[in-house]
Amino acid sequence: LGEGTLQARYIRGAFDDKPFTLGKYESTRIRVAIAELAANGGAPMGFYTRFTDSAARGEIVRYYRFLGQHDALFRGNRSHAETVLLFPRQDVRRGRVESVEAFKRLGRKLLDDHVLFDVLPDDLAASTPERLKPYGRVLRVGGELSMPDTKPSRFEAPYTVRVSASRPAGGNELDLHLVNYNRTEPPRGGDGKPSAGGGLKDEKPIAVAGVKADVLLPAGLQVGRVEILVPERKEPVAVKFQRTGNRVQFEVPEFLVYCVIRLRP
Repeated sequence: LGEGTLQARYIRGAFDDKPFTLGKYESTRIRVAIAELAANGGAPMGFYTRFTDSAARGEIVRYYRFLGQHDALFRGNRSHAETVLLFPRQDVRRGRVESVEAFKRLGRKLLDDHVLFDVLPDDLAASTPERLKPYGRVLRVGGELSMPDTKPSRFEAPYTVRVSASRPAGGNELDLHLVNYNRTEPPRGGDGKPSAGGGLKDEKPIAVAGVKADVLLPAGLQVGRVEILVPERKEPVAVKFQRTGNRVQFEVPEFLVYCVIRLRP
């Protein structure tokens, strides 16, 4: 997939939500490169996105205008997760780098299973154990430190869709972020290796439909409205939902690359 979701979550956890970006040289998958950082607390990078191409520039403008229009949802937001995955930084310092590959495998499985999780270096977890308190489940390479008391949120979606959640700096709501990586890949090169593509014309995202959500609500949030936001549409779309105790269920309308879902009072 060529994605940066796991890296972004590691940086966000290690930096304790300070601003960050990824120096990603991506001139083809422009929309998804912007979306994955916006969805995970980062500042999307636009310098290496071939902005001199008019078609690419059109999508860059569309996405940055979307972020600007909904600035209150992004600026200063905090991650909302039900699980935390500990990065084995203490092993790395001891030269046991094989733990990193095990971490990546576990992280990719959590992403494929659409688990709402953060990443935190294990040395920070040891020195500041209070940072583990918000999570119902703590995972580390080689074992599970705690089990959730309640059934976590569940999402029915293809593995090409990544799901994250955040709470805005102001206002009592929960925002879900869906990033769809599915696309028509360009033909492989003459050497048989995957092609990076030749710009926006080769991004060719494939829209996704039928994503279903069963969300465990944070304490104190009474949902009265569920709104869908996408960069391709200026106005939000309200969707029907069902509330059962401290959970809410709904289906997400078809979207192309990036979808933000506001669970509002």
